[in-house]
Amino acid sequence: MILYNAIRIHRNIEGKNFTSTIDNLDATELANKIAESLPSFSHKRLKELTTYELLKLKEEFTTSPNLLNHGEFSSYLEDEDIKIFLMGEDHMVITTMGKENLLEGYRKLSRLDDEISSKINYAFDKDFGYLTTDPSIVGTGLQAFVVISLPATKYFGIKNISKSINRMGYRLEPFKVNNSSLNNIFVLKNMVTIGESELTIINKITSISKEIERIELDNRKKLYLDDIAILEDMVNRSYGLLRNARILKLDEMIDNLTILDLGVSLSIIKKNGNRNLIKSIDSLTNGAIQHDRKQILDGKSLDIVRANLVRKMMKEEF
Repeated sequence: MILYNAIRIHRNIEGKNFTSTIDNLDATELANKIAESLPSFSHKRLKELTTYELLKLKEEFTTSPNLLNHGEFSSYLEDEDIKIFLMGEDHMVITTMGKENLLEGYRKLSRLDDEISSKINYAFDKDFGYLTTDPSIVGTGLQAFVVISLPATKYFGIKNISKSINRMGYRLEPFKVNNSSLNNIFVLKNMVTIGESELTIINKITSISKEIERIELDNRKKLYLDDIAILEDMVNRSYGLLRNARILKLDEMIDNLTILDLGVSLSIIKKNGNRNLIKSIDSLTNGAIQHDRKQILDGKSLDIVRANLVRKMMKEEF
C-alpha cells in the first residue's frame, strides 16, 4: 500500500539573499560552491537539459516547485538515489525518494547535511532554527512524505481519518497529477517543523503511516467480506476500461490501476505477468512518454499513446 517515502531537507546559505531576490551571478557562484563541496555528485544545470529531460524532471515528486522558474541559474546534484536541487525555492533542497523506510532515508540525508554544513555555513537562527522561504518549514527545514494507495479506505470514507491526522499536526491529502486530485492515492506529510526535532517528525509520521496501513487492510477485508459484488464490479469495470480504452488521461489511468491492483491483491482477478501495476505508472506519465519518444505531444495525442501502451501492458499481464 505504501508506494514510496520521500524526504526533503531545505537549507539556505548564511549571508546570501533568498532565491526570490538573488541575482544570476550570485546564484551561479553559490551553486558552484555547493557543488564543489560534494565532488562525488554530478552537477546538472537546467539550461543544459533537453526539453524532454525537463518534462520528466518536472514530474518527479521531490523536484523543487520553483526550480524550473529559475532555469537560468538553477541546477541539481545527483548521486544514486539522492538529488540536491539548487536555487529553487531555497538555495538547496536535499532529497531522496524510494521504498526504504523514512528513518533510513533520513539518516542518509542527515549525514550528507552534516557533511555540507562542515564546509558551508547555513542560515540559522537560535530561536527559530533553519531559515527557509516557506514559513511553515522554518525550524528543522524537514519535509517527510509517505505516498500511499488507499482505495478501500476511500470507498468507506476517509474524511474522519484525515481530520484526526490534521489535529496531530500532520496532513493526509489526495495526491495530485497535473493539478487533478487522484481518487485513491494519498500523501501523508508533516505540516509544521518548528518545535519538534527531525527524529520526532520522522518517528511520528512513520507511526501514523503504519496505522493508516492497518486501517486500509481492515477495510480491504471488510470490502471483500461484506460487499464482494461491489468490489467485483469496481475491479472489472477498471479492467474493462484499461483493456479497451483508446483515449486515456493520466489521472483516469492511475485511479483505475489502483482499483485493479486492489482486485489482484484480493484475488478478484488473476494476473499472469510479474509487472508491478502501480510501478508501471512511472513510465506512463506525460513527461515519461514524451521523453521516451523524444517527441512533444499535445494532450489528446498523449492520451492516445498512453491508451495504446496500457492496452499492450494489459494484454501481457492478464
